[in-house]
Amino acid sequence: MPKSPVPTNPSTQAAAKHPSKRASTTTAKLAPEVASKPVKHQKVSKKDGKPKKNKMVRDSFNMPESDYSLIAMIKKRCITQGFAVKKSEVLRAAIIGYASQTDEYIKSSMEALEIIKTGRPPKVQR
Repeated sequence: MPKSPVPTNPSTQAAAKHPSKRASTTTAKLAPEVASKPVKHQKVSKKDGKPKKNKMVRDSFNMPESDYSLIAMIKKRCITQGFAVKKSEVLRAAIIGYASQTDEYIKSSMEALEIIKTGRPPKVQR
């Protein structure tokens, strides 16, 4: 894990030179669908009137080590403020904040992301 307080991301300079393949395909297709979907409200149980719990989804994904270290940095900042958070809570808060941004902001930040290979890394032969 890097010791610098704010790790630099060299992919942002590379992304400026080489536009993302995703920007032209997925962003244009998904934006109208997302904007037109209504906001889901929590369903209420018929028996006791309590809100039903959201169904949990388990997922896994890859991310660069520099981005992963940012999560640890945010967790440490929360601890210095007097409360502990989990990695999933940091990611959920970021997604909620990101969803409130403008389409232009989302597009520019997606184009700046480094495209990484998906899947598991190959096993190391010993």
